[in-house]
Parts: sequence; C-alpha cells; structure tokens
Amino acid sequence: MPTNKAFHRRIQILDQCLRRRQMLWTVDALLEATNSHLSEHGCPEISRRTLYDDLRYLQSTLDAPVEKFQRGKAVCYRYSDPGYTLVNSPLSQAEKDL
Repeated sequence: MPTNKAFHRRIQILDQCLRRRQMLWTVDALLEATNSHLSEHGCPEISRRTLYDDLRYLQSTLDAPVEKFQRGKAVCYRYSDPGYTLVNSPLSQAEKDL
C-alpha cells in the first residue's frame, strides 16, 4: 500500500464517486473527477494505470464491493451495495493485524 497523502486522498475521491449512483462512472469519468480534485489540492494528477491500481486496491485489500458493468458500449464502475461507504466499513483482518 502506498503511504503518500495523495494515495489516501485518491481512495477517498473514488469512494465518493462510486457512492454516487446517479452518475455512470467510466474510467475516463473517474480519472477526470480524481485528477480535478487532486489538482485543486495541489497534488499531482494520476494516470489511467494508477486509477486501475486504486480500483484493484479497493476491491482486494479493502474488500469494497466495486462492480464493473456495461451500459451500451461504456464500461462503468459503482458499488454493488448502494449503502456502502469506506467510512463505515469494518477493518479488514490485515488492518487489525497492524
């Protein structure tokens, strides 16, 4: 897990986006929203690969219910549980072991 401030800010931004189910969050939309928020706070922008890594981190390490679905030709992301948020999620076993 990266230990820089921008990493934690990115994860928070992605959490906010994925909770907003009224939007169709494609990779391009997530990348634009993330980079917009980061630049507002003086953090460097991220690449598409970093975004994919962050989504993978949400799923594999934090056990976030991120789902990938297709809407027309667009591939979109959201939480499969509409009430899910990282703020209220329990600690994973790895986090407890720290």
